[in-house]
Amino acid sequence: NGRRSGTLNVSGIVGMGKAAELVKDRLWDNMSYLSRIRNHFEHQLLDYDITINGSTKSRLCNTSNICFNGIQGKTIITALRDVAFSMGSACTSHLVTPSHVLMAMGLSSKEVDSSLRFSFGRFNTEPEVEKVLNMLKPLLIKN
Repeated sequence: NGRRSGTLNVSGIVGMGKAAELVKDRLWDNMSYLSRIRNHFEHQLLDYDITINGSTKSRLCNTSNICFNGIQGKTIITALRDVAFSMGSACTSHLVTPSHVLMAMGLSSKEVDSSLRFSFGRFNTEPEVEKVLNMLKPLLIKN
């Protein structure tokens, strides 16, 4: 359409290349760490009335989607104001409709409303995971 791209951001391109190199060098260590803290988080909740949504084998190493049976997700979100998690993906956060992905997986509307997505990053620590678990467990005992 007669347009040119303009001047390339050479320093940005080089920086992106270096960032990719650093990530590649640490990828397996990061994935192992994230899997470990995610699995610990989930296993600590298995004594309660929860269901892990989706496959526990073929999935991202840093993400856990959990149905807290009988408790609305909004109730947990309100109680854990200092914790970052959500009822859906970032790309649908503006929608008030139930997750179409969880519905397609066969969950009922009630189960979808009780499901929350927790994501872990390489800077999350085990004490932070314990803190969230300690905040969550009293809510689950009441149920």
